[in-house]
Amino acid sequence: MSPLLKASNIVVIAVLIQTMVMVFVNQIIYMSDTMEHVKSFLPFINILVILITIIVLVFVKEIGKAAKREIEIEAMKDNLKQTESLMKTLQKERHEYNRHLQTIQAMIHLGEIENAIQYLDGLSEHNMNAHEIVYLGNPVVTVLLNAKSRVAESKNIKFDFAIKCDITKIPISSWDLSSILGNLLDNAFEAVLENEKNNRIVGLEIKYEQGEYVIYIFNNGPSISPKMSPKIFEPGFTTKDSQGRGYGLFLVKNIIEQYGGRIECLSTQRTLFKIHLPERGNKN
Repeated sequence: MSPLLKASNIVVIAVLIQTMVMVFVNQIIYMSDTMEHVKSFLPFINILVILITIIVLVFVKEIGKAAKREIEIEAMKDNLKQTESLMKTLQKERHEYNRHLQTIQAMIHLGEIENAIQYLDGLSEHNMNAHEIVYLGNPVVTVLLNAKSRVAESKNIKFDFAIKCDITKIPISSWDLSSILGNLLDNAFEAVLENEKNNRIVGLEIKYEQGEYVIYIFNNGPSISPKMSPKIFEPGFTTKDSQGRGYGLFLVKNIIEQYGGRIECLSTQRTLFKIHLPERGNKN
């Protein structure tokens, strides 16, 4: 059983005990003809209620700590998955390049120079637009965005990102920044999959402007209606018919607000999430 679940169960039990005590006291008062014998044990009841209240407050604080730890663990797991995915892709590409080199080597040994040249030309043309690893200064974000680029490519999504500032100076932990970007990009990729294959566009831009760091993430998927816009950051809200969803944007909003930032959503012809992080963030 996780620490979060244990603390939650203790709080629930303590509240139930406190409720039962209050019901018991009220029942005794109701059935008593006088208050004299009720007054004799009332101080003990008050002490018990105070102790239970202290226990509840202590474990509520523990629930907050446990929830934060679980969020950090989930963010780390997600980043490890992205790293593993990127490593598998690189290993696959390395295998492909080795195979091409062996083919070219065989052609040269057989004296088929012209065929080797044609093979190289075709290979160069095929890989002209292939993704290369883009280093961004922050290793966690580097892995995340390169992995997302490969995912986008596999789903026929045109994904471009531009980092126009030193992201190592953004006052936010790498894990939290990765969680924010990962959740928003996953939502953007999912949204554009409803479009035709040749019309799926997702963009990311991070820049420093007017004394704060601003992150723009947009997609050209279906717009969010004005009726739904106020609800998208509520816990559990989702347009998908599946359990366990609807907490990504809620998590993102909470992380951003912990650093004194804010997030806004603008949805017309395209959907834009704009995140503001102060230059000197104070984590709450």
